[in-house]
Amino acid sequence: MNSGDQLTRSQKLLSSSSFCNEAYKLIVKGITSSPDKSQSKWIADCENYENFIEWDKSYILPFYCTKETKLQTFQFKLLHRRITTNDYLYR
Repeated sequence: MNSGDQLTRSQKLLSSSSFCNEAYKLIVKGITSSPDKSQSKWIADCENYENFIEWDKSYILPFYCTKETKLQTFQFKLLHRRITTNDYLYR
């Protein structure tokens, strides 16, 4: 990042009416990363549809569809492949 870009961001931040909200968004944007491992597994499983997956929309969808936190958590775990099963019993 160059100094001009930092100056523009700081001016935008200071001129904002919701300083804390904008500061939080900047901090979160700086430390977040995409879950490449789970995305590559989904692409491998859905090889014919890999160009049609819009990851940003996939991660936001449960928050638009429901207010139930259990359903949102389930969708998050499903996308990140963190749902535990007992499939080892059936091998």
